[in-house]
Amino acid sequence: MGVTCSPDGARVVALHLPGLGLSGAVQPGALGRLTALQLLSLRFNNLSGPLPTDLLHLPALAGLHLHRNTFSDALPAGLPRFAALQVLDLSSNGFGGGIPDALANLTRLVTLDAAG
Repeated sequence: MGVTCSPDGARVVALHLPGLGLSGAVQPGALGRLTALQLLSLRFNNLSGPLPTDLLHLPALAGLHLHRNTFSDALPAGLPRFAALQVLDLSSNGFGGGIPDALANLTRLVTLDAAG
């Protein structure tokens, strides 16, 4: 749990923040500058609102775990930009709309959970 930095300590590569009671919307700009981020785990919190669009600017992201929050709105159209994404867990949220067909373009995606 917590923050993991690159070996030289210069970049954040993982944020493990599950079950910390975080609530409210993720503020725009809060994550977009973490361009070396490979893993983001915010599961089991009470985060709400739409997914912040700055998530779309994380080219190294391989794991996105948002299970059991209260995110809403449609999934961002740019979600398929995650060329490195292997695990995407959006389950147990309140997303509207369907799963974008463009997710089929995520050639490295191994696990997708969008239930409930």
